[in-house]
Parts: sequence; C-alpha cells; structure tokens
Amino acid sequence: MSSAAGARPCWKPRTELRDREALKVGTLACEIAFDQWIGTDNKEGSVPPARQALAEVRAAGAAC
Repeated sequence: MSSAAGARPCWKPRTELRDREALKVGTLACEIAFDQWIGTDNKEGSVPPARQALAEVRAAGAAC
C-alpha cells in the first residue's frame, strides 16, 4: 500500500468534519442575524445584521 493510498481514508473524514462545522457556524450566524434583524425597524434589510453576526461568530471562533 502506498503512502498516498493510506492518506486518502483520513482525508475524507476531515473534509466532512470541516463541512459539518462550517454548516453549524453558518446556521448559528443566520440565527443570530435573524434575531438581530427581527428586533430592529427592518429598514436596512437583513444583509448588515447577517454580516455582523458572521463577523461575531468568526471572532468568537478565533478567540478559542
């Protein structure tokens, strides 16, 4: 068995794990953004709260 063949099984689970974690982070950011957006006068739309929420989630992750 070559080293490349041995590395392949490890690659897939790590990729799937990153995908699942990215989905969780995105979902959390969407939930935060919706909560912030629904609590405002809604004049600015949902994009600014979504960007802010994603930045906050990313910053929290970087601090860990």
